[in-house]
Amino acid sequence: IDPKNPAELALPADVSAILVTSRDQSKLDAALFAPLKAAWLSGAPLLLDDAAASLAGRTYSAHPPTPGDAEEAEQATQLSFRAGQTEFKPGLDLLPAAFEPQLISDNRWGRFFSLAYAHPDLVAFGITSGTALEINADGAEVLGESVVISLDLRAARLALGDNQGFVIANGLLDIYAPGEAVAAINADSAAFPEAAPTP
Repeated sequence: IDPKNPAELALPADVSAILVTSRDQSKLDAALFAPLKAAWLSGAPLLLDDAAASLAGRTYSAHPPTPGDAEEAEQATQLSFRAGQTEFKPGLDLLPAAFEPQLISDNRWGRFFSLAYAHPDLVAFGITSGTALEINADGAEVLGESVVISLDLRAARLALGDNQGFVIANGLLDIYAPGEAVAAINADSAAFPEAAPTP
């Protein structure tokens, strides 16, 4: 899709698999990619790469990559931890979740927390570079070199500080390693922690 001349994506009738990649989430418009959802629901394998991965969820942060200048990058990151500083747009709603790609490499922690805080009914997933979250009829699994991080605020208590910064109590942050299935596991609140040496 040419952003200067946008038009809804036209898929050939005999498409067997789809790859969509983008570098800049601020230039995405899920409405233009609507045919992807129908193709995916009909069984066509769909790979959403880099910024395009954000489209898989119900909503996404519509911001460009973090600035290269260190001072600007720090300001952008810190501001996104405050209410009203992150712009959200509707995604393709392939899954009832939210996704933030390039979480660590592009320092998108603020956007990640903003997604979860602004939409606490959705679990937010942060995807790191060189890593994928494969979803099929059997479930979801992490593939690649690094991790997928989830932030679940469905049972959390939320408030705002005086500076409009997020205040979160009892949120659940989880980390999934390559080869690990992404599934909710009830924690044993009565378990006693076991001390272990640092590897």
